[in-house]
Amino acid sequence: MVKVFNPILNFLSGKVGIIDKVFGNLIYDKKISEYKVDYRIKDLKETIVDTELERKKL
Repeated sequence: MVKVFNPILNFLSGKVGIIDKVFGNLIYDKKISEYKVDYRIKDLKETIVDTELERKKL
């Protein structure tokens, strides 16, 4: 079944926006979010831990 759908999806990719979105072909380059100041001071795990700790204080 994959052999049937791959050519169809490859043909539609780039022509039909929803196909790209559904299959995760829409990405952005991290270079476009570089700033003079480093605003990304924590990684995902640290952010989640901090958020959960704040929740428990309430």
